[in-house]
Amino acid sequence: MDVRELAKDRLRQYAPKVAAKENLSDEIQELKYRCRSLGGGKKEVPGGTKDPGGRESMLLSCIQKQSILEEELYLTGRWLGRMDRAMKALTESERQLLGRLYIYPEKGAAELLAEELGVDLKTVYYRSGIALRKFTTAMWGGVEV
Repeated sequence: MDVRELAKDRLRQYAPKVAAKENLSDEIQELKYRCRSLGGGKKEVPGGTKDPGGRESMLLSCIQKQSILEEELYLTGRWLGRMDRAMKALTESERQLLGRLYIYPEKGAAELLAEELGVDLKTVYYRSGIALRKFTTAMWGGVEV
């Protein structure tokens, strides 16, 4: 297992997982609203006489979807918690390096960082390697990279 590549992959997943956590919360709230709407009101709507179980079927489907999303939200939150703890083990400059190179990458990020920091490109990669190793240790302990 190449732990260095695994760490880079985790860093690349961070921003989408933050967005997913917010989106999952919104979706769960919407499903709760739908469940409340389906739970009350006229019995014949939406199933009517042709499909007397329509409302109940929709309510059960809504509850099932909500349960699945709540589990995913829980797991996403745990994942983000581990990542946040690992990121707290880094200095601000190390977080900046990993953030610009992996979490919010942009074309030519290493060159831009070298220019902003007033160092050569080799130094940016060297410092990011140290930061990546420190992040990897914070994530998984004494795993060698």
